[in-house]
Amino acid sequence: MPTVISSGSLVGSVYHLTVDTRGRVLVTTSAGVVVVDPATGGQSVLASAADLGGAPYGIASAPGGGVYVTLIRPGRILRLDPDTGAPSTVASGGLLDSPLGLAVGQDGQLYVAESWLPLRGSIVRVDPTSGAQYFIATSGEFAYPFDIAVSNGVVYTLQTGFLDNRGGCIEETRLSDGTSVHSGVSTHCRSKGIAIAGDGTIAYSDCIPVNIACSTLVTGRSPGGEVLTGMGGPLGVVPDDATRARPSTWGRLKSIYR
Repeated sequence: MPTVISSGSLVGSVYHLTVDTRGRVLVTTSAGVVVVDPATGGQSVLASAADLGGAPYGIASAPGGGVYVTLIRPGRILRLDPDTGAPSTVASGGLLDSPLGLAVGQDGQLYVAESWLPLRGSIVRVDPTSGAQYFIATSGEFAYPFDIAVSNGVVYTLQTGFLDNRGGCIEETRLSDGTSVHSGVSTHCRSKGIAIAGDGTIAYSDCIPVNIACSTLVTGRSPGGEVLTGMGGPLGVVPDDATRARPSTWGRLKSIYR
């Protein structure tokens, strides 16, 4: 069963989250980047929206301890000092118009769910050292992607727009050729969050719809098929060298998978 580790106050509305190599939960909110201690539930602001120049959305932690966030309009990727929260710009403008979800690939590159360019969305790769931007893919299957995960040469994106009167399905895009197809991970098409563990296990949150309305929130894993009902929202997994798993759901951080 899930266990609540922290709620309310600074994490009343979580956009995205990541777990860093120290086992800390880092979440983006309208207030900025908030750190949650999973042992005590304590909350503190690592970097305020004012410090960052706007409210952050996507967030990802790198194996070396670096923390990256996206800001939209104008599109930017910032690197945060993991101790002080001091920001520095990795990349801005160019292919980054309205970047949302952010992931660190196994190659150390940053992968961005760009929600506007061209037209309905694209996947952009950014070199975290040079800031160079590379267009990876766009597709008629994209409808404003907002979350992203990368594993074994495949990019998973969640679409927030509507496709054929459906909500945001999960799409799979091969890095080798940019081809995108609907994912079989979840077919409910009201996706809210996705994260992939080091062993390839995919955690996803979704919603079972009635017509086009959300009915029952779910969080599941693939492979394995376990599904928890009544839960949905952004998800995170623990790095291989960290010790605590703390996914999140709708403003309350919970430990779902251990």
